[in-house]
Amino acid sequence: MFKSIFTLALVALFLVPSICSAGFRCKPNEIVETGDTKSEVNIMCGSPMSTSYEGEIEINEKKVNLDRWTYNPGKGKFYVILDFHDGVLAKIKNGPRVK
Repeated sequence: MFKSIFTLALVALFLVPSICSAGFRCKPNEIVETGDTKSEVNIMCGSPMSTSYEGEIEINEKKVNLDRWTYNPGKGKFYVILDFHDGVLAKIKNGPRVK
């Protein structure tokens, strides 16, 4: 019995980081996820700390425009970097820790 509970808890522990990385909680009740548009993200999270147009990149033999938005979630947390491909959120990643 104890072994099965321990195994279940261990599996859940490994799944938590992958679940958390699927979205970005910018406000208590607002989570942005890949597939959201720039407009939707702006409505949910407000204006980012910085934006940049990174140019045109090729993905699967198709050229897309890459825009990068950076949010500052607060001291001690990690900057959140959102990559948009042709205006649609394609990637959410963490930057350096906010000092």
